[in-house]
Amino acid sequence: MWEATGEQQISGRKSSPRTQQNKEEKLAMDYTLEATWRKEKLLKTVYMLQMKSDTTLQKASPLLSNHHGMGMVTEHQVHQLAEKAKVICHDLDNIRNLLHYRQNDLVQQIPNPNGCRYGGPSGIHCSLDGSIYVTSENAPWVHILTRSGQTLQSLPCVEQGKESESFLP
Repeated sequence: MWEATGEQQISGRKSSPRTQQNKEEKLAMDYTLEATWRKEKLLKTVYMLQMKSDTTLQKASPLLSNHHGMGMVTEHQVHQLAEKAKVICHDLDNIRNLLHYRQNDLVQQIPNPNGCRYGGPSGIHCSLDGSIYVTSENAPWVHILTRSGQTLQSLPCVEQGKESESFLP
């Protein structure tokens, strides 16, 4: 309950609005840290799956193609692996779809660097270094944005040697 003194009653103790703001900032920071950890865990997990499958494929492919039989690998193990792979692929598709949904939502929030006469942004790509590449619906440009959304560089889409012939990305 707010009192005339500008203090708030919390669990029988008085708390100033500044203390309440600090708590809200801490909760926001905790949420940001938690989101960062989840992102990091997702990327590490996908990377681990990719590395493990690449390594296994590199080792198994020559052995299976140059020798008769399957060694000590049983039919049951192959079946189990195939079933687990289906589940993992389904889970990865779900995550990809959720990320694409978020990407489409973000694209709508980015103003078109070409101005509104060219329509809204039609595509976005985020590189590993944090650069954001944006294309417009009707403009022959690819814009490189900083993480904060400021245009870093604009690249015209023209064919090599034919500077007068531009194309839409």
